[in-house]
Amino acid sequence: MGFDGATLKGIGLMVGAALCFAVMSAMFKIAVEDLSVFEVVFFRGFIGYLFIVAVERFKPSLRIAGKDRRGLFLRALYGYLSLVLYILVIDHVELGLASALNQSSPMFVVLLSYFLLGEHPRLLLPMLVAVAFAGVCLIVSPDLSRLDPYAALGVLSSVLAAMAYITVRKLRNSDHPWVIVRNFTMWGALLALPPMLALGWKWPTPTQWVVVGVSGLAGLFGQFMMTHSYRLAEASVVSPFLYVSVLASFLFGWFFWSEWPAQGALMGCLLLVGASLAIVITNSRQPKPGATTPQSGAPVVPTGRLNS
Repeated sequence: MGFDGATLKGIGLMVGAALCFAVMSAMFKIAVEDLSVFEVVFFRGFIGYLFIVAVERFKPSLRIAGKDRRGLFLRALYGYLSLVLYILVIDHVELGLASALNQSSPMFVVLLSYFLLGEHPRLLLPMLVAVAFAGVCLIVSPDLSRLDPYAALGVLSSVLAAMAYITVRKLRNSDHPWVIVRNFTMWGALLALPPMLALGWKWPTPTQWVVVGVSGLAGLFGQFMMTHSYRLAEASVVSPFLYVSVLASFLFGWFFWSEWPAQGALMGCLLLVGASLAIVITNSRQPKPGATTPQSGAPVVPTGRLNS
């Protein structure tokens, strides 16, 4: 059965978003070699916010005030903490594994939705969560004898991303996605500013400006492309293509940094990505009553990229 034009465009946009996120992660890995994590986060948020403000000058209809300010701040806080940890992990863990861990948030969304929202998952989801958790364990401890602390931080980053997603689910009834992205970039810069100044920051070189600039714009464009993809096509069709970012990150890590994970970690990655992908598809094929449809604006499935 063939896809219509809108669906094909949605798939193309999702692949583009995935590649943007992979480029963003690669830029983070380059930037953090010379700049502090907080400096990278600050410039990533600041550049993204400047771009949003510039767009709003040409399109005043987008200047929408936030309604649920507490919810918007919490979403930004969870995303900020997740992003800080993600960049720290990228500096110490293979790029592909860091990306895979970052994409494990659907597993934690299922768990947190049960404990925080009282939602009862379908019978298949607990089994998929167990498989994904087994994959996480292999990544954190490939030989099952030594814990990789930075990979464990990657898991925490994914938990915080899941918290951000649950907050977005509450915000979809009060605030437009544009407002959510604007607040995230603004608060991301403001929250990173004090620790950046306290640790001592240095003015980026021209090359570093390019790197942080590309990381900020890639993350921003990825978010917009992903959101528009969900508007054009069913989430169950387009969301699997977001996992192209994991494959691209493995290729970037192999080509530019000669990275290749241990056999156990690679097996864990396959289990994690496969189970997370199945969770996304299972959730998005049967939206819960009252859930926002792709055509109405906000995705109904966790993307694993709410720290972008």
